[in-house]
Amino acid sequence: MYYGKEEADDNLSDYEKSGLDFVCDTEWSSFLHELHSGYYEKLFGGLTKNLLSNSGLEEGENKPYGWAYTSREGVSFLWNEKNVYNGKYCISITNNDENSPYPNIWMQTLKIEKISKKLKLTAHIKSKNLKALNKDAKAAIYILFFDGDDNVIGFFTTPQDVIFYGTRDWTEVVALGEVPEGAAKIEIMAFMIGTGTAFFDDIKLYGSEKDKVMITTE
Repeated sequence: MYYGKEEADDNLSDYEKSGLDFVCDTEWSSFLHELHSGYYEKLFGGLTKNLLSNSGLEEGENKPYGWAYTSREGVSFLWNEKNVYNGKYCISITNNDENSPYPNIWMQTLKIEKISKKLKLTAHIKSKNLKALNKDAKAAIYILFFDGDDNVIGFFTTPQDVIFYGTRDWTEVVALGEVPEGAAKIEIMAFMIGTGTAFFDDIKLYGSEKDKVMITTE
């Protein structure tokens, strides 16, 4: 769900210290259970325009167009032709460093030109031997909002529970959130914490037909 500026500031401190090591919102379990009940469909209906570029990860050269990562020793970021959910490619992250508590991230950045209040993210995630010494292994997608001065002012996320601990086949994840007032930029982060491999495919961020964003991923 959406978190406001105060929570974002608090969690950004945690992010800087331990790398997206957040406790999942306690409402997630009931939210996921009720997702198809119609209640949330009423709240978030009409979101039909995908705002992300290259959501299927099919276009690119050496890496998918519109997506970037930061290299880290012991971590492999692949534009993967194996284990795909749909099409010919997906993206994956493999980490072999048991002592690293930090997130490893594929990311797309969007500059907001015009945006509605509500957004919906859908994606598919798969894990292979995902684990951590403190059992805090995660694979999820994180949506961060920034103001014009590049300050974090809000976020929402797919579930960060134990669903992908160990090995799990392709699973659809959904996140619904609201855009905070003053948002100028969005970062979509497909990330994992722990060792093993996480795969991501068909990452889509839905807004209204009137929304307009520009990809600025370098």
